[in-house]
Amino acid sequence: MNNTRPSLNKLRVWMITGKYHPILGGAEIQAQRLSRTLKEKGIKIQIVTFRSPGLPSSDYVDGIPVRRLNAPYLKIRGQGIFVFYSSLVSLFYYLMRHRREYDLLHVHLFYGHSFAAALAGRLANVPVLVKVGNTGYRLDP
Repeated sequence: MNNTRPSLNKLRVWMITGKYHPILGGAEIQAQRLSRTLKEKGIKIQIVTFRSPGLPSSDYVDGIPVRRLNAPYLKIRGQGIFVFYSSLVSLFYYLMRHRREYDLLHVHLFYGHSFAAALAGRLANVPVLVKVGNTGYRLDP
């Protein structure tokens, strides 16, 4: 890890979530509220998420920049695994290309995008925080 840490008002945190406003579930609402609160404390926040049809690739929500990555969106039956892995590659590539623009990666939910962020953080020598919290079919026994 870096020995020099930015002061709180210069800290640059990127929130990573699979979906974001206006598509809202529990994790997305938490990411939005946390981002607003941290912004109010002077922390520079950016949201990195995946683009859904009809949403712009760049946007501002609550005065916070939102970057929606263009992961392939296929409606072809059986192509879900391709979409999943290609979105991870897209996220990893984006994080590595912009590695000098953030001081901390905060990933919402321990899911595929957390692996891409963890690898990018490791290679960029940046701490990664993964919020583990989920219910439903993915993590229930």
